Amino acid sequence: MDFEQITSVAQIDAPLTDLFTDEALDRAIDRAGHASAATVACYVAAPSDETEDGPASVEVAVEFFLTPSSLEIFEAHLEKQLVRVSRRYARERREGRLGTLLVRSVPAGTFHQWRVARRRMDDIRSAARWTTDYSLVKGIVHQGRIGWSEWL
Repeated sequence: MDFEQITSVAQIDAPLTDLFTDEALDRAIDRAGHASAATVACYVAAPSDETEDGPASVEVAVEFFLTPSSLEIFEAHLEKQLVRVSRRYARERREGRLGTLLVRSVPAGTFHQWRVARRRMDDIRSAARWTTDYSLVKGIVHQGRIGWSEWL
């Protein structure tokens, strides 16, 4: 496979798997929440797919206990914290290989609804928060959009 043919982060073997540790992401999320007067209940982050408009970016789906006064403020603080906790993230952003951070806020209960809908009863808080599987972030965001649906 030619490097020019790669159109998705998922196609690359694993260059971004070590971009963050769960502990580093937890620290960054906690600090961004504190700085923006928010409390995060659950989150998951993954590199998004590349687009014609630019490189892949880190996308975070976040469910808040206490929502920030402005999602943009939370996002700006999180970007600063991610640069602090990961030298590689800072380098990838500086060199233009990663695009702007995207934070997607989902309604309360979305992570639980997603788990129930997929019959995954593992504890989301003990699951990995950093993954290279972008479909997980897309699934959580989609669940937040469609809301709860009962199985008949």
